Amino acid sequence: MMRAIAFAALLCGGVLSNHAGAKETVDCEARLESASAVTVVVDALTERENPKHFQDIFGVPVKWVKGPPPATPERIPGMVLHIGLGRQLAQHVIGDFNPMLINENLRVEDNKWNEYLMIHSVDPTAIPLSINAIDLIGPNRAPAQAFPTQAQISAMVARFFEVVRQKFPEGAFIKHSAEAGTADKGKMIMTFKTKPDDVAAQFFKEIHNLPARELKQALASQAFSKDRLDDFSAYSRLVVGLLFDPVQIFAQRKIEIMRTSDNANKEIRVDFVAGRAINAHNRWSLEYSPADLRRAKEFVDRFFAKAPLPIRRLTGGADVIYLTDGSLMFMELNVGSQSAYMDARDLMISANLLVSKLKGSPTALIERLETAYHGGFSAKQDLLNQFTARNMDGQYSQSLKDLPFAEVLTYFRNRAMDDLPMPAGIEARRRVMDEITALAVSQSRRIRNSEVRTELKDFLSATRASLEL
Repeated sequence: MMRAIAFAALLCGGVLSNHAGAKETVDCEARLESASAVTVVVDALTERENPKHFQDIFGVPVKWVKGPPPATPERIPGMVLHIGLGRQLAQHVIGDFNPMLINENLRVEDNKWNEYLMIHSVDPTAIPLSINAIDLIGPNRAPAQAFPTQAQISAMVARFFEVVRQKFPEGAFIKHSAEAGTADKGKMIMTFKTKPDDVAAQFFKEIHNLPARELKQALASQAFSKDRLDDFSAYSRLVVGLLFDPVQIFAQRKIEIMRTSDNANKEIRVDFVAGRAINAHNRWSLEYSPADLRRAKEFVDRFFAKAPLPIRRLTGGADVIYLTDGSLMFMELNVGSQSAYMDARDLMISANLLVSKLKGSPTALIERLETAYHGGFSAKQDLLNQFTARNMDGQYSQSLKDLPFAEVLTYFRNRAMDDLPMPAGIEARRRVMDEITALAVSQSRRIRNSEVRTELKDFLSATRASLEL
């Protein structure tokens, strides 16, 4: 019976329906302000995970779910953050307030094109202009008996790029509506840089070892399975889209993004809950500017303030870019729990900061960090020694011991810069630099990984630039 209840009844999204069919208006602002009880729900990613450690790394009670859902989900009081596949997790556990369950009527979860249309409808200047492939090349062709040759695929991509260039002479990024983490993997498709031959070669490399039955089924149904599409690279998703379903492909006008002193795009990840900006972090740069992060959060808050009610109830991790003219835009919203900054298994400190702000008190980890921060150099050094010097990139944290010391050092750097008076004098800035450098040097002898050593060196350079020294 519980499965039949509309998930919309559990969201914060305007006029909602409960299981009796009545209408109720949910006051999300009040719920967000009073959410002292926060619980995280996560799925089992690997067999070696220990649920007992999850509460340590998330900082709040954690429900660890595995296997088929029960007949009715467990109901618990307060706010529940479903980290992962929200709707599947909600079949196991739901709370009074479930901000990561996205209103299905908006059709923006895991659909970047619909997300673009939604942002554009609220503020056309808030996101780079985009055009759907179906408006450029029309619908897909009749089903074929075999895939085109590699040369034919390359020619098809080249023709598509040329059509896009006619609309966007300055260049464009090509995206698939279901893509996620493409920039993280270094496989962005750009009409001004990507070579059609490389796209075709990658596609044939990826389908080369697929079962003949699967390829035949794909041709017959004009689609690959969602799991297979998720496994494909951005190059292969582009080919599949152009062949079978052009509406899944769109071109986004190239804009001039500001660069940082460490030569990264000036892009800020802003995590927001029920339309309210909570945290902000640099996506690519090791620099730190409290003013830039604050401005990005204000940009997100202004956007949601003028959005209609269902959109104002969204939760996610927005990517906000600084343009060379000083203006701000969204690249995407990443609605739901797509943001790694919300998952303590990915980025432990940022996720703990989020939860701390939502429940109105620090988690145990944040309390430890703050105690050390205020305890002087020795206290900071002692705490850094308790965390790993290993390279944890691409690995999920299983316990507090998996927290990289570099993230703790970054936290100390950021807190020190937050506490600088404005404007900060040269001596105050030098004191921050000297302490952060001394802490980094104290940890350097523990480092065995060359990538960690290089990142620490880059971090110190970026810190110096951030302090304008």
